[in-house]
Amino acid sequence: MLQARKKIEIVLGQTFVPRILHFITQLNIGGYTLIKNVIGLGDHGEQDCQELVDVHSNSYFIIVTTQEKAEAFIQQVRPL
Repeated sequence: MLQARKKIEIVLGQTFVPRILHFITQLNIGGYTLIKNVIGLGDHGEQDCQELVDVHSNSYFIIVTTQEKAEAFIQQVRPL
């Protein structure tokens, strides 16, 4: 039987990736995609991944999970 799912999309700094992966594992979320070195324009100006180190680059998470796990995940990520 099909269950309703929620999709969460997050663009964040590369330094936060290990924490997000920890939350995903901790909550036993089984579906995500991680795209590293995304470029774009936002509150912090243009991000173009042209730095020598990747600490200033952004990553894009797409997470698909149940409503319950989505809410728990958002509660953990919101303080970041």
